[in-house]
Amino acid sequence: MLSKGSPECNILIKKGCVVMRLRSRKKLIAGMAGVITLVPLLAGCSSSANPTAGNKETSTTVSDLSAAGAFPIVKDKITFKAVGLTSGAQVTDFNNLPIFQDLEKKTNIHVDWTLSNRGDEWKQKKNLIFAGGDLPDMFLGETVLEADEIVQYGSQGLLMPLNDLIDKHMPNLKAIYEKYPNFKKMMTTPDGKMYSLPRLAYDPAYGANHVLYVNKKWLDKLNLKIPTTTEEYREVLKAFKANGYAENGNIPASFVFPLGIDALSGSFGIVNGPNNIYMDKDKVKHYYSQPEYRKYLEFMNSLYKEGLIDPESFTHNDATYLAKVRTEKIGFATYWSNTVVFGQPESAFVPVPPLKGPDGKQLWRSNNIPISSVGAAAIAKSNKHPEVAAQWLDVFYDQDTGFQFNEGYFGVQYTMNPDNTIHTVPTPPGMSSNDWKIQYIPKQWLGYESPEILDRLKDAINRNEKQLTTNMIAPVVDPNPYPSLFFAPEEVARLKVIKTDIDSYVIKSVPQFIINGVTDQSWSDYLGQLKKMGLDDWQKIYQVGYDKYKAGK
Repeated sequence: MLSKGSPECNILIKKGCVVMRLRSRKKLIAGMAGVITLVPLLAGCSSSANPTAGNKETSTTVSDLSAAGAFPIVKDKITFKAVGLTSGAQVTDFNNLPIFQDLEKKTNIHVDWTLSNRGDEWKQKKNLIFAGGDLPDMFLGETVLEADEIVQYGSQGLLMPLNDLIDKHMPNLKAIYEKYPNFKKMMTTPDGKMYSLPRLAYDPAYGANHVLYVNKKWLDKLNLKIPTTTEEYREVLKAFKANGYAENGNIPASFVFPLGIDALSGSFGIVNGPNNIYMDKDKVKHYYSQPEYRKYLEFMNSLYKEGLIDPESFTHNDATYLAKVRTEKIGFATYWSNTVVFGQPESAFVPVPPLKGPDGKQLWRSNNIPISSVGAAAIAKSNKHPEVAAQWLDVFYDQDTGFQFNEGYFGVQYTMNPDNTIHTVPTPPGMSSNDWKIQYIPKQWLGYESPEILDRLKDAINRNEKQLTTNMIAPVVDPNPYPSLFFAPEEVARLKVIKTDIDSYVIKSVPQFIINGVTDQSWSDYLGQLKKMGLDDWQKIYQVGYDKYKAGK
């Protein structure tokens, strides 16, 4: 373990804080298997115990509460019970991570964690928690609560309204909302209250969503160029198959259903968005029921019939799919970036610019939706010290802290340079950057990853790579994705029923269209079933919500 006095670290006094810096990156990487405690979480810290008045949302007053933004937050340690979401093979207790140990020392707040994996496990636990009524003090982690749950449980009095708490006890988040008032508008429920906290990731460099990649080794061996149209794409796939690249387990093209399937729909004039909404200017349309999407399905069916698409695309999981990518068993694949998959920007795969479709159309799905989760944290109404919890949660909206909890720990994945820029430590050989990071940070947390801190990343290989792909896609990226919005309880209840029925029906139908083809009759039956399931109401609710948002209501 490195300490303040170890030769691998030096000490920087900055704004009253001690910040340890790494001198030897090689020594860090060599010793990364051990537990490493290097850097206090925030540069701008202080030690003040000035009490602040409570607010009308406070249940119990804490007499030794420090001023908002001062540390420690309380003189006498307080313990909260909290649910935290984890990502895959992560730790069993966040308190074993140095980043949380540093946070406890800084704030004097201890947290007893109940951890749950995202997905079905958390959905089941969440239903039991709210049904039983024995709520934790806090919920934390990206998508820990969905928008409809926030409205439902907020209106039922189970979640703490945060308006006054943000105003009086969360200076970091308050400043963000003042700078970007649309963020605050998107976090406000129809009753005018905010019951949750967001994960904000506002960076133009990440404007490109998942990108289509091609195996450049395969192209070079066949003296082929990167395709620029959907028909050129087909011809390259056929060349891969004809020359033996589809043998021995190799596959011309693959994806993960349902996420990766829509990579090329923009070539037919339509792209998916939040809640499967396609915005045609200011008109809400259901992505999976548009005539442009039918044309895309017909194209995909033609590829499937020629044996150019991996049949396992509809059944394999992320781990199996990425194993195929990493072992170069695939000609074309869709994923976030080489850095995420391979740990470095260089690999056998290179990005493919958006393809022109039969009618010359080019579109790509936007990723520039600043709120990646409206439900990244919430305080239960039963919490006896909501003002303390609010000040603790506000720490994650500090620039450096939010970055570390979501992207990587200073002293492990990143080090701070004397000029306040941030250096990226290379991912250890044989690991993906994600697998490495989740050993040290919760990732997919709450907080704010701002353009300002990301601009300090002078060798941020993933961001630099994404900037290149974003620049490549920028001219054709969807300019108007549907914003993050809340709806009234009765609208939430109606949408929940409709979405459950429609989404499950779409997931069942789309693979069949690609495998078996689309006929006029099958498409008409499909649209008729969607209508019976409430598609008209779905469209009306989302359209009214969007119109109110545009009108500033």
